[in-house]
Amino acid sequence: MAGVWFDGLWDRPQADWRLEKTYALIHRLQPAALIGNNHHLKPKPGEGFQMFEKDLPGKNARGFSSESEMGQLPLET
Repeated sequence: MAGVWFDGLWDRPQADWRLEKTYALIHRLQPAALIGNNHHLKPKPGEGFQMFEKDLPGKNARGFSSESEMGQLPLET
């Protein structure tokens, strides 16, 4: 099993990150890989868990996740 943590999408939210293609490549090379992305948004297809920045899911107590939404994936906090 392997895992990949992405971070930084929030810095350039309008950029074409090609997440669908990137996640597909990771899963093709390592099908059991867990993918997480600290993008502060609702989980996207291909991600295996949801992470949050210095906060609890949905709380936005520290100003890092004002647009985050809870998904149905396991949480990493």
